[in-house]
Amino acid sequence: MRQNKFDAIYKPLFAVFIFFHFGNSQSGILPGTWKSHLSYKEGRLVTQSDDKVIYAAQRGIFTIDKADLSVEFLSKENNLSEVDVSGLFYDDRNQQLFVVYSSNFIDILSGSTIFTVSDIANNSTIIGSKTINDITFASAENAYIATDFGILGFSPKQKEFQFTTFTQQKVYSVCENRNSIYAATENGLYFISKSDSRISDFNAWQKILPQSGLPSADQIKKVRTKASLLVVWQDNAIYIQNNQDQFSEILAPNWGNAAINFFSTEGSYIMAGVEQNNQTQVFFLETSGNIAGIRPEGCLNKTRNAIEDEKGRVWYADEWEPVRYTEGLANGECRQLSFSTPYTNDASNIRFKGEKAYVASGGVTEDYQYKFTRYGFYTYEQGDWINFTQEKIPEILEYDFLNLFCLAPDPFSSNIYLGSYYNGLLSFDEKTGKAEHWNKDNSILQGVIGDPQRTRVAGLAFDKKGNLWISNYGSTSPLVVKTKEGSWHKFSLPGSSQLAEIAIDQSGNKWIVVPGVGNGILVYNEGENISDTGDDTFRFINRNNSILTGNKVNSVLVDLDGAVWVGTDQGPVIFDCGNPFQESVCRGSTRPVVVDGIPSLLLRDEDILCMEVDGANRKWFGTRNGIFVQSTDGTTQIDQFTTGNSPLLSNRVVDLAYNSQT
Repeated sequence: MRQNKFDAIYKPLFAVFIFFHFGNSQSGILPGTWKSHLSYKEGRLVTQSDDKVIYAAQRGIFTIDKADLSVEFLSKENNLSEVDVSGLFYDDRNQQLFVVYSSNFIDILSGSTIFTVSDIANNSTIIGSKTINDITFASAENAYIATDFGILGFSPKQKEFQFTTFTQQKVYSVCENRNSIYAATENGLYFISKSDSRISDFNAWQKILPQSGLPSADQIKKVRTKASLLVVWQDNAIYIQNNQDQFSEILAPNWGNAAINFFSTEGSYIMAGVEQNNQTQVFFLETSGNIAGIRPEGCLNKTRNAIEDEKGRVWYADEWEPVRYTEGLANGECRQLSFSTPYTNDASNIRFKGEKAYVASGGVTEDYQYKFTRYGFYTYEQGDWINFTQEKIPEILEYDFLNLFCLAPDPFSSNIYLGSYYNGLLSFDEKTGKAEHWNKDNSILQGVIGDPQRTRVAGLAFDKKGNLWISNYGSTSPLVVKTKEGSWHKFSLPGSSQLAEIAIDQSGNKWIVVPGVGNGILVYNEGENISDTGDDTFRFINRNNSILTGNKVNSVLVDLDGAVWVGTDQGPVIFDCGNPFQESVCRGSTRPVVVDGIPSLLLRDEDILCMEVDGANRKWFGTRNGIFVQSTDGTTQIDQFTTGNSPLLSNRVVDLAYNSQT
């Protein structure tokens, strides 16, 4: 176990990507600190303290103040161990929050302290799954943890394990009732007296038999108590125990494809959610089985849990955005809460114009396959996020503008150009809201060889003259330019039809990544006349005519001195030889370094996924093992950031961007 401190007053966080801040600006964070930007658009898990409603989103945690509905965000910079939350449980007796992660680490947040329980995740003697399914609190000294391997007794106050019961079957839920402990398992409901000295021996536990009214063979998904009576969710029905230890069915939706997806006993009634066709109804049940009310469809979608607060409001954990709650139970008004955060946790391209950040929504997989997303792009300026989805840009839906992969703000106008890896190019005027679309049907952009209905754009870059260079991935003329005056030109080039990221050096040469195993990088210059291909110069650089040793080229960067850095899956190669078209003299170079006293080449074993330079021309390399920060010439390592020593959400870093103004 480890114990960490965190700021008791949580600063607002948000996180598709992370800011590392150098100097003073309007970002509100101190030099050398981090700020993550997560998509808190829905609440997937919910619990509550006396004064907060606590939600887990897809990544990270946020709290809503019950009095004024103000929101606070928590992530790794607050010393949370991780952000992939799989369970939230509040211990009201000790006033502390248990956060369970998919890795099976547990953070216990108490006041200004975070106590991390790593025993389950790090236990090497447990064979098979260690998944934590449920935590219940019986007293200040006793809690029960249900896992795929058994039941754990835990003292929330002392933060110590009390016993372990290996069950040889999955345990989904545990609770205490009338001096007995009950375990909901994949093979039925079991119990034992909490004073029984054989509690660690599952053979001593007794199974609830069919004579009690519960089907014996079915999986028990959850067990809780209400007014000292057991409430059990088994199969697609909810049962309640009477004072004679007999169970009776109080809810069993048998219409169409309706299915129970949660129940909760924390409020005035037993709340049970029934989902049908992505819509949830919530039944408010008395212990007698009478239905006191129904929250009809319309407010809820894919609801996974609900809690009732002391004001009678019901807060719903719903997989669909936004966060929703009702003022009252069955008949209360439906309310929704949205926050200034990115639309999703996906990002593929970060660009700046002034202090404004533009982020593409990452519509392509690492091996250039469709994600079939229609998320648009997001902007961040002076602490506020704006999401440009199909609600703000209807043309995204109208033109089936899926898989937005890259973007480029126009330095000479208020337009931003968006590249879809599915249906071409879209310009959007931020001042007027006007959008214009180009694809294979209304421009010289071409369809994909082997997939002619699609128009893929995988790279965008403006040159100093205001011309937009476009990688028309997979076409017979994969390099296209749209001039500042609005004329279009396309170019057929050797090497490959698959062109991606574009960087333009100080001489106007276009360095274009050719993705894929065995490929390399293309260098192109259009000469004096952009419409005359007779004065064009180009060179395809690969392992045969350079010192490139990697199997793949992933990224390209022009540094502040004009040198071109090419990121491969075996480290970076630098081209600073003046004329890149002279193959005999421009073969690239690497940087010799010393690692642990042993001579080597700069990041030779690292897969360089992206690169950036800061204001001092230091080199930042995004890899599968975090971020490496090197000196201007690359020979000296200044820093390395990973998930272990920083708030990075993943060691796989896909893009970096530096804002020189801040």
